[in-house]
Amino acid sequence: MYDLAQITARLIQKSFPELRDVRIRVYFTPQEEMEDVLTGYGSFRGEFYIDVNEVLNARTLPEIEGGLVLQLASIAVDLASSKEQSRLVRLINNISEKHKKLRAQAIDLDVIKRGYKDMLLAYIEYAERNGYEHGVGYSSSVLRQISTA
Repeated sequence: MYDLAQITARLIQKSFPELRDVRIRVYFTPQEEMEDVLTGYGSFRGEFYIDVNEVLNARTLPEIEGGLVLQLASIAVDLASSKEQSRLVRLINNISEKHKKLRAQAIDLDVIKRGYKDMLLAYIEYAERNGYEHGVGYSSSVLRQISTA
């Protein structure tokens, strides 16, 4: 069984300095509660949490890290925005699929810039192969074409 707290702490220490003082709890969540999603995040009473579908516990470390860095990058974007901006983004995402897709792609690019393209690709390929939702960001075929040079 993977230690999600340890993996997350390592990822934050290495590539997410803006999250070092942020309380983030990470849990394996039963598959039936996650439905068709592999990872997700939210906040409650000033703390963030990341839910990881328990099916990933039997997968490779890169697949787990790919899901975690995607959620950490999303949290970093949320923290960089004011509460009013975050509310506005959620409203616009509910109204505009195009905006939602552009935001998700920007987060994917942030993950790549932080050096996690291979992990993100492993995560998205697993999601696509097994029918899991992975958001509206880039597909694995597009990710493979993005240069990290």
